[in-house]
Amino acid sequence: MLINTVAVLLAVSAGLMFGARATGPHRWILTLAPLLVVAAAFIGAIALGPTADWAGPIFGIVCATTSVLASAAVRRDEPAFRGEPYWRQVLMDLSGRYPADGTHQNETGTTGR
Repeated sequence: MLINTVAVLLAVSAGLMFGARATGPHRWILTLAPLLVVAAAFIGAIALGPTADWAGPIFGIVCATTSVLASAAVRRDEPAFRGEPYWRQVLMDLSGRYPADGTHQNETGTTGR
């Protein structure tokens, strides 16, 4: 039980870091930090062996879910996301078809509304 709780807590922290949008000259830190958390969780699960059967799947599912929810929350002020309910924003973020500037691409590949 303690192992799974630690896996969930590590997954939430890694998911929040993956979902955040980094700006500034030190944005590489926000890219590297969740990778270090994932590596630490992976090494910990290998070290614990068979006592951590569910730690990997729990970590993966919670990390992916938290990352998508955090990314949708960060992108809520973009033009394509304004006026949409939160769960629609989550689905739009999960699909990845909406560019950051809010314009859509038509069939010929040019941008416009």
